[in-house]
Amino acid sequence: PASPPASPPASPPASPPPASPPPASPPPASPPPASPPPASPPPDLGSSGLTFQDYQDNPSQISVSLSDVQASGSIVITGLGGEKGNLSVPTDSAGNSYVQRGAILGYDGFPTYGNALAYTSNARGGRPLVITATKPSVPNDEMTLTAVEVTNASRISDFNINYAHAGQIGRSGSVTTTGPAILLAWWWGDGDSTLAHVATPNNGFTVVNQILVPGGLVQCCVAYLKVSAAGTYDVTWAMLPQEGAILWLVAVE
Repeated sequence: PASPPASPPASPPASPPPASPPPASPPPASPPPASPPPASPPPDLGSSGLTFQDYQDNPSQISVSLSDVQASGSIVITGLGGEKGNLSVPTDSAGNSYVQRGAILGYDGFPTYGNALAYTSNARGGRPLVITATKPSVPNDEMTLTAVEVTNASRISDFNINYAHAGQIGRSGSVTTTGPAILLAWWWGDGDSTLAHVATPNNGFTVVNQILVPGGLVQCCVAYLKVSAAGTYDVTWAMLPQEGAILWLVAVE
């Protein structure tokens, strides 16, 4: 009989497909960008004051009170007018140390009289802060003392003093700032003491303190301007009568 047909050889079992690799882990999240540090506030006008004493009717010292000087971070600038020997560097009730800035100029008609500027940086505040100047040369003489606080300030960045003699335009010298600043201007008139005086600044300056009445006293006007950008600035004073004046301009940043 015929032999049965041979069975085909068995196929080997198929290999399983290779395993898929595990999904990749997501990259770590990037940290959020750091917030920029808060911008420092620009300089600003703080407390200010002015006091005066008439000719030969005074004690041997003079004081001015600033109502609310901040605890720290201010510059306090003082302007003092009177007999040159009496222009001492002031002291105050918080123990701040003052330094004179600039020269002492004499008035045309009163060469033994003049004015001086002094300041203290990072002043310790007071409520009030009382600033006092003594009069070592002529204790009973006339004197005017002014003081201005500039907050958020670290330095006097520029300074100018000049004399606008009688008959000249009352224009200050210029100062240059590197950024936002407070500009402080002083007008010290040298006119007839029997007359009332007018001193009006231009260029946006605002008067903060003044003593312009007739009498045997040191005439003074203080004004300020807040500027927001670097630049070069000056101020011109309209004056009545047409007198001379010692003019200060200070930039505080």
